[in-house]
Amino acid sequence: MSFSATHEAGSSLDLSQACRQFTFSDIQQATQSFDESLVIGRGGFGKVYEGTIIHGAGCLTVAIKRLDSTSSQGAAEFWAEIEMLSKLRHCHLVSLIGYCKDGQEMILVYEYMPPSHEAGSSLDLSQPCRQFTFSDIQQATQSFDESLVIGRGGFGKVYEGTIIHGAGCLTVAIKRLDSTSSQGAVEFWAEIEMLSKLRHCHLVSLIGYCKDGQEMILVYEYMPRGTLEDHLHKHLNSLPWVKRLKICIGAARGLDYLHTGTGIEHGVIHRDVKSSNILLHKSWAAKISDFGLSKIGPTNQPSTYVNTLVKGTFGYLDQNYFYTGKLTRKSDVYAFGVVLFEVLCRKRAVDSTLDEEQWGLASWAQDSIKEGRLKEIIDTSIKGEISSKCLKEFARLADRCIHSHPKKRPTMAEVVVGLNSVLALQEKANKTSRPAGGMTIFGRKIPTSIFPSKGENSGRHLESLELFFDTLGNGNNVLYKFDSKTISIATEDFSYRNKTVNLNGTYTYKEKANKTSRPAGGMKIFGRKIPTSIFPSKGENSGGHLESLELFFDTLGNGNKVLYKFDSKTISIATDDFSYRNKTVNLNGTYTYKGRLPNGQVIAVVRPYGNRMTSQLMGEASILVQLEHENLVNLLGYCIKEVFLVYEYAPNGSLGNLLYDSRRTILDWNIRYKIILGVARVLVYLHKHAPLEIIHCNVQPWNVLLDRSLNPKLSDFRWARAINDTNNIEDNHSCGT
Repeated sequence: MSFSATHEAGSSLDLSQACRQFTFSDIQQATQSFDESLVIGRGGFGKVYEGTIIHGAGCLTVAIKRLDSTSSQGAAEFWAEIEMLSKLRHCHLVSLIGYCKDGQEMILVYEYMPPSHEAGSSLDLSQPCRQFTFSDIQQATQSFDESLVIGRGGFGKVYEGTIIHGAGCLTVAIKRLDSTSSQGAVEFWAEIEMLSKLRHCHLVSLIGYCKDGQEMILVYEYMPRGTLEDHLHKHLNSLPWVKRLKICIGAARGLDYLHTGTGIEHGVIHRDVKSSNILLHKSWAAKISDFGLSKIGPTNQPSTYVNTLVKGTFGYLDQNYFYTGKLTRKSDVYAFGVVLFEVLCRKRAVDSTLDEEQWGLASWAQDSIKEGRLKEIIDTSIKGEISSKCLKEFARLADRCIHSHPKKRPTMAEVVVGLNSVLALQEKANKTSRPAGGMTIFGRKIPTSIFPSKGENSGRHLESLELFFDTLGNGNNVLYKFDSKTISIATEDFSYRNKTVNLNGTYTYKEKANKTSRPAGGMKIFGRKIPTSIFPSKGENSGGHLESLELFFDTLGNGNKVLYKFDSKTISIATDDFSYRNKTVNLNGTYTYKGRLPNGQVIAVVRPYGNRMTSQLMGEASILVQLEHENLVNLLGYCIKEVFLVYEYAPNGSLGNLLYDSRRTILDWNIRYKIILGVARVLVYLHKHAPLEIIHCNVQPWNVLLDRSLNPKLSDFRWARAINDTNNIEDNHSCGT
């Protein structure tokens, strides 16, 4: 048996190739600068990342093992592994593709071994597609309860449901064929056939199906963050630019896999690529979905086409395919190019409410680029985040994707490489143009706002303010200068009840005057616009003069938690002028009103009664803005003029109501177990893994809210206490129920 066969059984690598030496820059690009969401394992040597490298004319998914500085292993083990695996080749030995040695950095690159649990999936992908009875589906969706509808498409409605899975329960997405749909059995069986064969971390996983008479139902893994379309066009909060880029990279990898990497005889043309078919896992990993229109076509020639009836979604439809009926993989590339412009401009692919020349996003974007108006068409919420080089390269790539001649469009492998290069440009710009982890001002945009900390030594009300940002430091060197009393505050820490919070390690406020200093609990800003002048650092992203500023520090430091500031009129309309029929009186000294925003999102508005409750509500917000967990109530925004907080709405009320209300629904044991487990998970997060180590101090059934699928959401943080470095509670006043 030859150990140097070009393709050993079970391996997609050319084993005759010599061990390749990578630069550290290659590795950073392959792992998106060692993004934690790509970690697929840990060992004595260090973390293992899933990565993508350029391989021949395309891309290759690899496993990248990086030596940890705390590891007991080192150079001896590193070189021994390289020497051994460079000599040995066998179908039952993992293949070493290459390595990187750069100073203290020692990194090994291996062929990728898909685990039984793909990254971002909770499913056992080795299991066959499961067949459900119609009764199973009815039970999972509470007889297709309309409150569980999470989406609608050409096939029909999509419900959030709960099925029995192993020894517990699993939340799933259930798509039911609508009797009025133009789709039917052909698309239904095509989707089952396609997703039963295909497994990839950037494709949604099919769990099972139900076929009962005219009923055709598909059951998928649940994507808690919805679709890319939701975040671009329906949600109030804007996705940060880097997060948008990473979502695009994930989706591009999924499409590249369909086109060239399925391992089956033919590649797959999706035929309906659009933002609503890009789902988002809780880790923000992108997943391609909806394979009902997919077609199989030869992979050996990219220009080979399939003659077929024209199907797809107007606005994303390749004009060449529309006119000729010839479907190619470049048709998917065109549609993905439209998605890229959608991500950049935050405009729909087709929007007839705009001026006629802007109806079609693709043609409008192309015309704008030709006329030199690129900076005018990008989403205003990311103008302060995106560097000019990154913008130009991203727009150039998107423009190539929607080229009128299919042969001049890139392949999806080239798109993956291009997007990774764009991400590298942006991350390089971030490192050189703003403090690491700190608050940054680009142009005239202030991306975050912040509720002040509480405490006896809280800061003064400010009448005027000058901000100076030192981008040469590590993110902690930020100077706030008070004009009125010439007092400057060197900002290093921010505290909640004197608890140090870190952007990097610590983040404290200290007031300095006449060479003396005293601790301050934080800056107290009461929602008023503060007259200010801003003198930012020099450079491409330098800012200008601002007439007013509202500060709201995001002490997580990653820019992902941004609260929306509501005006009182919007909330008054949403709650029907705080109607009594929408009102609930809480035991904690607040009222809760159910409301509906203009975009259809249902919200819960919490309004205090009494000054003490107002103070406690602000304290709650200052904690929640720093926390993010699937079992925490989600704070959406705030209003300070008339103090209230806006949360996600929990349609099933509280656990206390369900347990003790005489009209209650009886919870079966599996649901109770799921609720208990969720509460336990969030408490572990608060105690061990949150930026602030928190003791809730008031865990009780009425503070456990339940969403549509009866997932628990811990609420009411007005009594929460921070734990200091000696494991003592900073504020030991008695509290709780």
